[in-house]
Amino acid sequence: MKKHFPGKRISFAYESGPTGYGLHDRLLEAGYPCLVVASSMIPVARGSRVKTNRLDSKKIAEGLRGGQLKGIRVPSSNYRALRHLTQLRNTFVRQCAANKCRIKALLLVENLKFPEAPPGSHWSKAVLHRIEMLERLS
Repeated sequence: MKKHFPGKRISFAYESGPTGYGLHDRLLEAGYPCLVVASSMIPVARGSRVKTNRLDSKKIAEGLRGGQLKGIRVPSSNYRALRHLTQLRNTFVRQCAANKCRIKALLLVENLKFPEAPPGSHWSKAVLHRIEMLERLS
């Protein structure tokens, strides 16, 4: 930016999306102000339904120049890392529950009874060992 616009005051803005906040972080580190804008907060002319990257970027640039844009709060990198970790854990918990259902369904299809277990220990090591033994018997 310094090469192409020497001595100019430069600000950046972009539409929030699935790519995260890495660009925001890098621009701030380089010393440039950056605004992350929610797509619903970008001013749009009435009846304008055409949506292209070129038109969107022009709207963002005009809104930034006119002071019409309001940025969203960008969470800290530590918060983002913890949120990502929590989301991953939730995904793994759901996948684990789905796999348990698949195992029970397979046993049902094969007309095999799920091993008896006391309440709260349906997936203990002992039960898993008995399920493995069922597999070897069939």
